[in-house]
Amino acid sequence: MQPLSDEELLRPFVYLYRRSIFGQLMAPLHRARREARQAEARGELAGLHEALLALLKARSIALTATQRRTITDCEQRTQLLRWVQRAATVTSARELFAARRATKRPVAPR
Repeated sequence: MQPLSDEELLRPFVYLYRRSIFGQLMAPLHRARREARQAEARGELAGLHEALLALLKARSIALTATQRRTITDCEQRTQLLRWVQRAATVTSARELFAARRATKRPVAPR
């Protein structure tokens, strides 16, 4: 068996060195992308908050301070979308926040 050359001996270390430098250089990019995604999600939530409040105002549905805070503090996109859909048909804020009851339809006999 032939002895390894200096280049062959150092190859794994060079790889690890380059990888660590690359990781250090890419970390800010990954952090910036993650922060951009988070900012986009926050912006979408803010838009849903505004849309829901505007819809309720346009339909002359009054909100208490607690109900308004419930809307603005909500960070669940699906919940906000559900409220926006319900706001189109409800007649009061109480209806908007009421738990949706599961209605069981009778099954017709075959």
